[in-house]
This record gives sequence, structure tokens and C-alpha cells, in this order.
Amino acid sequence: MLLNVLDFPDYSATGGLDRLQAALAQASSGDRIYLPGIAPYRAPATGWEIRKSVELFGDGPGNPDGPAAERTGTVLLPHSAATSDHVLRLVNEPGTELNRVYIHDLGIASSSAAREGGDGILREISGNLKVSGLRLERLSIARLGGSGIRLLGDNGGPGAVNDLLIQNCTIENCGGDGIQLFYGFAVNITGVRSSSNAGRALWAGAPGEISLYGCVFEAGGAGVEELVLLERAVARIDACRFAGFDTTGDRVGLRLWNTGLYAVITGNTFELASWNAASPAAIGIDIAFKPNPAQTGTVCVMPNRFLNVGTAIRANRSLFDSVNGLFIAPQLGSPLIVNSQPASVIALPTVAGNAAVGVPNVSDGAASRAAGLLVPPLAANPTSQLQPAHMFYNAADDALRVWSESEEGWRDVILI
Repeated sequence: MLLNVLDFPDYSATGGLDRLQAALAQASSGDRIYLPGIAPYRAPATGWEIRKSVELFGDGPGNPDGPAAERTGTVLLPHSAATSDHVLRLVNEPGTELNRVYIHDLGIASSSAAREGGDGILREISGNLKVSGLRLERLSIARLGGSGIRLLGDNGGPGAVNDLLIQNCTIENCGGDGIQLFYGFAVNITGVRSSSNAGRALWAGAPGEISLYGCVFEAGGAGVEELVLLERAVARIDACRFAGFDTTGDRVGLRLWNTGLYAVITGNTFELASWNAASPAAIGIDIAFKPNPAQTGTVCVMPNRFLNVGTAIRANRSLFDSVNGLFIAPQLGSPLIVNSQPASVIALPTVAGNAAVGVPNVSDGAASRAAGLLVPPLAANPTSQLQPAHMFYNAADDALRVWSESEEGWRDVILI
């Protein structure tokens, strides 16, 4: 059934339900609720609670920052400037999963140029109950005091956020993270622009499964170290753009962190506007594993583009002691040499037991660029988990060595 909120009375001035509250209360699972873009809708202090499988949509988000003729569309406002005043809240009924909620074609923003309210769309930890099949499309979320979208699962099982699609949305200038997601599985984020938020553009924490395609992540807040942080995730990051991560806070475009990482990163651009004083410290992709053989995974970094980034890829051992299963294909870096110093370099760790291989750039048009295979430089010969043709560089002996199964020992590779 299609419900138009204008068909419901507004009793909010006398302490009763507003139009959208009344429509949500009357709706049955499967109903569609339409909010005509005749004027902004201001949320109640508790936010609008979505407890059923409904579709909520408007006339599009319009352009709230454009000229008056473009400020049409459906816009939802927070109740007040208080950060506890969230706009839309996904709430599980006692003992019940919340399935197939679809929110699209509307805006969520403050009523002024200042940040106001809490989160735009919030799902709080909710008694070990699952949210499944949530679809968020063609939303414009801006100038909120909290995060644009914040979806928190309880665990990786019955309390997870499962089968989530966020598509063609814009999230800008919010006081928290653009998107914050915990325990999200089968997550697809496509065509999203998350820019100029006070926190990270995206933070996906706890175990999860996520794919990012065709997104733009720009200019995180001064208090964070990375623009996008994926923790313990099975991830694919494809055709995205990471920009402006040389601000006061960020130094990393994309960070993969902690145990259980299995990721493919390909066809992305990591770009700073120019080579400046912050560029040498900026890192495009930072990879760190906790050394737990039962949980560590594999990361494959296929070709990506790096512009004015000091270190293109770093396998980070400052937090933990080991990286396992890392392959780095040739990357495009520009400029490769700045002020006689190398830029857009690949930094591999130097820890025994690594399975890290890198293939650097082959050429940028100059005659004397390095090309070839990067293998881990170690202080001593590895002694366990050896396989035929296992190769490494012994830094102490200045020797490239390969394991020989037939001769049961390390043999120096001699170039003649």
C-alpha cells in the first residue's frame, strides 16, 4: 500500500505524532511511504523510528546548497542541534529481525550552514538481533553533528548487519564519520561520495565483508590518521578515488588493519593536489596484520595510481610483527622522483616468515627507473615453512637466496 504523509494530520505542536510518525505507526510491512517535497520535515526528539519492512522515499534530495530554484526536493531535518537528536533510527522489535527497509531519494541535513543534530541514519546495538536487506540509495546527507550513516551490529552472527547496499549517496561535512559500520556482512557500497567529514570518510570495524566500487573518499578530519579504515574485513576495493589525505590529521588514504584480512585492491586513484611538505609522510595504502596464523589472510594489490603521495604502499610493522600473504603488482606513481627523493615507493617489511612479494614500476618514460621483483629482505635464513623455489634476500650476507628441495638447503642466486 502507498501512504502519503500529507494524508495524515500533524499533531506534533500539541505533543502528538507528526505526519511521518503517524504514517510509520499505521504502515504494515511491505508498505511504501511517500514524503512530498513541499517543505522540510523536522524530526521528533527521538528521531523517526523505523520498525517495519517499509519503503521510505521522497522527491529527491534537491540541492540544498544551490540557488533557490534548485532547493526543491524532500529534506529531513534533525530535531535540534543536540548530537543526541538522530534523524532516522532503525529499531528492532523485541525478538524480531528487521528486514528489507528501503530508503531513497531524499536529503537529510541541518537547516543552516552549521552542523546540527546527531546521526543521519542510525542503527544502534540491539539485543543480538539482525538487520538484513537494508537499501540506501540516492540520499544526500550533510551538515549533521554526528555521522552520516552509522550502522552497528552486535556480532558476526544473529546480531549482524547483513546484505547492505549503499548506492549513489553523498555524505558531506558531518561531525562524525561519513559512514561507520560494525559487523557488516555482504556489504556493497557503490558510487558513494564521502567528503569533508570531521571523522573518517568510511570506518568499517569488527569482522565483516565489504566491497567498494566507484566511490570518492575525500578530506577526512584533523583528528584521524586515515581517510578509510577497514578492520578485519574480507574486502574488494575497486575503481575508487582517495584524495586530500594530507591534512592535519590524515596521513593514510586506505588502511587495512588487524587479523582476518583478505582483500583485493585494484584500479584506484590515490591523489594529493600537489607535492607539498606533507606529501613525503602521506601513505596511499597501509597494510598491517596481527600475527595470528589462524586468522591472518592474503592481500593482493593490483595496479593503482598514486599522485603526489610519498609512499604508495606500506606493509606496516609498526603496530604488529608480521605480514602474511601479500602480493603487490606494478603500480603507477607520479612523480617518481621529487627533489632528488623517491616518491610513491613500495615499502615491504623485514620480518622472518613473511609471504610478501612486490613488483615495482617498470617505467615512467625515463631511462633509468628501477624494475624487477621485490622480495623480503631478512637478517637471517628462514628455517620453517620452506617450499621449493622459496626466494628471499639475506641482508646480512648481501645475497639473494633460493631454497632447493633436492639439496635441502639455501643456494645463492648468482647473476652472470
